[in-house]
Amino acid sequence: MNKTFQLYRLLDKLKYTPEQTNYPYVKAILYFSLIPIIIISLNEEVYSPIYLTLACLLIGHKDIRVFTNFKQYSLRELFKISYKVFLVSAVFTIIALKIFEFFNINDPQGLKNKLYENEEYISSLLRLPFTAAGEEFMKLLFFISFFLLLSQFSRNTRIFIAVILASFIFGYMHIFNYKLTAGFPLMFSAIPTFYFMLYYRSILPLIIEHFFFDFFSFSVHTQYQDIVLFCLLALIIITMIWHVVKIPFKKDAPNTHQKT
Repeated sequence: MNKTFQLYRLLDKLKYTPEQTNYPYVKAILYFSLIPIIIISLNEEVYSPIYLTLACLLIGHKDIRVFTNFKQYSLRELFKISYKVFLVSAVFTIIALKIFEFFNINDPQGLKNKLYENEEYISSLLRLPFTAAGEEFMKLLFFISFFLLLSQFSRNTRIFIAVILASFIFGYMHIFNYKLTAGFPLMFSAIPTFYFMLYYRSILPLIIEHFFFDFFSFSVHTQYQDIVLFCLLALIIITMIWHVVKIPFKKDAPNTHQKT
């Protein structure tokens, strides 16, 4: 019980205070209006990640702006945080896939035999920056909506429930393009990304991670999949080795306060 409580107290380190508004429910409903708009556009085959990005910025620019301070971290720091998000998200994805394997579901997304042609692959990559930004903005706005609606709960409880519900919607918004079972791995891998966003108070690492995660996901379903998998594995191994064997070179500062 004590360990569970300590795990729950980790939420104290997350930094989020919603923007003051006299109409929180109106804002939540406005952000939730993205759901039917996306569903309709997908059914009519007019969905575009560019439109999603613009729509999120149009209705939620004040809340998004809080998490897009480009001066907060250097580019190197952003990539370092993004790499952590990438690894954690990948681990959660693998866990979700293993859970499905336990129930003899080996291809929950229906992508096992998917192979992108060069034209389709390039088209997907060109849309990828907007896909990464738009979907992360959407996740943030859903989180804020649930956080506002759960005002009767404590701060930590609001964050916990809002993260789970926002991740659920994010995951299952993808079932229109994939199989029904595709929602769970995407939902499960989205949960830890909220921790990084709230802890570092920036959505930029999530956008970078989303870009590279989708890039590798697309690339492993092309004729270049062997090269991509080799590069990804090499990157992970090199990084792990570096963190294990690196030795900090810290020189002791001269003692200038010695008595004479």
